[in-house]
Amino acid sequence: MGEGKGLKVNIPWDIPDGPTVEGKIIDMDYVQAFKEIVIPVIKEFNSELIIISAGFDAMKGDPLGKISLSPWVFHWMTKSLLEVNPRIMVTLEGGYNLKMLTKGTNSCISALLGMERKIPKEIAVQKPTKEGLEAIRKCKEALKKYWKCLES
Repeated sequence: MGEGKGLKVNIPWDIPDGPTVEGKIIDMDYVQAFKEIVIPVIKEFNSELIIISAGFDAMKGDPLGKISLSPWVFHWMTKSLLEVNPRIMVTLEGGYNLKMLTKGTNSCISALLGMERKIPKEIAVQKPTKEGLEAIRKCKEALKKYWKCLES
């Protein structure tokens, strides 16, 4: 237990039939999780440096992750983190579809370089899934005793 309890923030996507059922978790689930949990916690923590362990196995077409994220959301997440703290280090973690790994890496780098990327029309109309929203709610409930920003 100790001083670090509550500092690790993990948002488990608790999906019926497993989180790797392709298409069950979408870009807007990640956007919502960032808006409700990730960004508020990072702001409250007030870190001097953000380290991104960039894993692209959640991208559409990856044989392992099967989460179905687009390259756009990786750009959006990186840009969102830069807005909180421009001191960022990125390290490659994974991704097993080389075509999508390349697109994800390009998306992160373009955000780091300050390039803009429009949201694709098919993603702009997405709403977070009920499974994604429930996972976010459960995570906030579990972590609110450690983070003031998650209390409401």
